[in-house]
Amino acid sequence: MNRLLSKIIKQSEMKPWLGGAKDLLMRTMFYITAINFLLLAATAYHTTLRPYLPMSFWGFLAILVGLILIAMVFEYKIVLPSTIAFLNRQVYKHKNPLVEDVLEIKKKLDRIEAKLTSPPSE
Repeated sequence: MNRLLSKIIKQSEMKPWLGGAKDLLMRTMFYITAINFLLLAATAYHTTLRPYLPMSFWGFLAILVGLILIAMVFEYKIVLPSTIAFLNRQVYKHKNPLVEDVLEIKKKLDRIEAKLTSPPSE
């Protein structure tokens, strides 16, 4: 059972094109979602919510914008640091030329420190 589970959750080494295509699609979906949200909010207000809310559409929209700003603060203060920590762990875990360069620099630095701390030989 553990062997099967470890095969299922093991991540694959992939080429970056799939992640790049997904990232680009996600970035463009932001704009589509923003437009869709505005259209959906206007529709919901005018078809369902207007009789129950004693405010104008602009007041309703201002409340929605306020809720979005609160959500953005939550994302910035709590979720984003966790996401960055997770992604840094993933970057270090998988094949990354920068990590390989840092490890090589660390080896060279260790050799330099060893030479500096060892007594001079005659």
